[in-house]
Amino acid sequence: MNILVLGAGEKAADYHANPSSICNRDSVFIGENPRIVCVDRRPLWSVDVIADLDNKDWRTRVVSLAPDLYDLIIAEHIAEHLTDRIGFLKNCYSLLGYEKLLILEVPNWCHVLAHGNLEHKSTWSRMSFDGYVVQDFFRVERVKYRWTNPISFRNHYFPTEWLGRQVDRFTREVSGLRFYLRAK
Repeated sequence: MNILVLGAGEKAADYHANPSSICNRDSVFIGENPRIVCVDRRPLWSVDVIADLDNKDWRTRVVSLAPDLYDLIIAEHIAEHLTDRIGFLKNCYSLLGYEKLLILEVPNWCHVLAHGNLEHKSTWSRMSFDGYVVQDFFRVERVKYRWTNPISFRNHYFPTEWLGRQVDRFTREVSGLRFYLRAK
């Protein structure tokens, strides 16, 4: 299995050392000996490709390192920092094989964490993937809703999508969204 981690940062070392952590958190079967490629704009020792994801040529740098299509792309807390969201999603789509998975985690638009960072260029909601442009490339398989404890700053995911949606709708306490997008 080929896995691409975008905006890996310091987590790149963890992904290389313990690939099963991906499987445990997301209930995704990654098989034995997955090939993991980590991308970040900072030159960290565990990052495989140094590229700015806001630049349109980042995809060619990834392809030059690993020309095969990817089975799984993980982009945690990177998409909200990018100017061209649709261009980013199209690049991810071109790197994925048919029916392969993109896991995209972003802060929820109505939470203070979405607006508390000056580097955030866009906001996301549970309705972000209802548009026609994205529907041509991906279908939403599921959404996980995250709540961040304000005292310990630990993240917890709601046990069901329905419960997360209700908490988001009525309390605005959902701090993040984790989209599981299946390439068409």
